[in-house]
Amino acid sequence: MKQGVADYVVKCLTCQRVKIEHQRLMGLLQPLEVHEWKWDSVSIDFVVGLPLTQRKNNAIWVIVDRLTKTAHFIAMRNTWTLDQLARAYLEEIVRLHGVPSSILSDRDTRFQSTFWQKLQEVFRMLLLRSTQRLMDTWNALFRH
Repeated sequence: MKQGVADYVVKCLTCQRVKIEHQRLMGLLQPLEVHEWKWDSVSIDFVVGLPLTQRKNNAIWVIVDRLTKTAHFIAMRNTWTLDQLARAYLEEIVRLHGVPSSILSDRDTRFQSTFWQKLQEVFRMLLLRSTQRLMDTWNALFRH
């Protein structure tokens, strides 16, 4: 059976692409600072591809406080505009917890849009994206 699995993996194109030896090295991990206040630093991500609900929502916006690990789950549609996202953020997070000093997000296109840059400017927040290049830039700028 072991030989049969090995033969299948060798012939499977998808298996060959995801094997660890075919992937680039990710680089060294950069630890994020631990904050002292609740809801001072949040992480944000989307869960998409869900079945439609009765209210026609098919995604969940997950906003987590990095210190206490408490979270808000906002039901949404994956077609929401930037205005709708901003309104939901203000109503669900800022109204209850205030403005965080930093947001950690992935490389989702919504987070790389001008929406987050404008939100950052208005609230004087630091927007962190979880990529090594941006973390290196951040460290270089603020260590001096």
